[in-house]
Amino acid sequence: MKNFEVLIKNKDILKRIGQLANEIDERYKNEEVVLVCVLKGAILFFNELIKKIKNKNLKLDFIQVKSYQGTTSTGVISLIKDINQNIEGKHVILVEDIVDTGYTANFLYENILKRNPKSILMCSLLQKPSKLKVELKIPLLVGFKIGDLFIVGFGLDLDESYRTLKNILYFKR
Repeated sequence: MKNFEVLIKNKDILKRIGQLANEIDERYKNEEVVLVCVLKGAILFFNELIKKIKNKNLKLDFIQVKSYQGTTSTGVISLIKDINQNIEGKHVILVEDIVDTGYTANFLYENILKRNPKSILMCSLLQKPSKLKVELKIPLLVGFKIGDLFIVGFGLDLDESYRTLKNILYFKR
């Protein structure tokens, strides 16, 4: 781990997740909301977020896509696992680890939109605005905006390793 340095400490991550949960509670009051975790990277963020949301009308589901090989986005998005429940007429929040190019966010938006939800929002722990290659179609609620860094930890991985680190680290080039 000598080539990695801490970018965001766990205490700061948890504090910001609490703020995001409050924003979600405020936006949806006591309406029914389906939170969809985008596997695998968002699992730790999702876990902390659902513990902090006070709205008890939450339904949980999971979707999995793949677009990375090692440290590089392939540009090709594959649906690995789809959601299991009917979301027609419901508020849907896609919980994502990071938005960088925007391709995955738009892919997920189009996938969910076909099912006629009442609304769609993406809540992403991180965003790399400088990496955005397409205009985002989905409204976005972001925890932290970061530069063009390769990061791991708190669910983010390098070929399935480093997900369980409690801090978010960046690779020193």
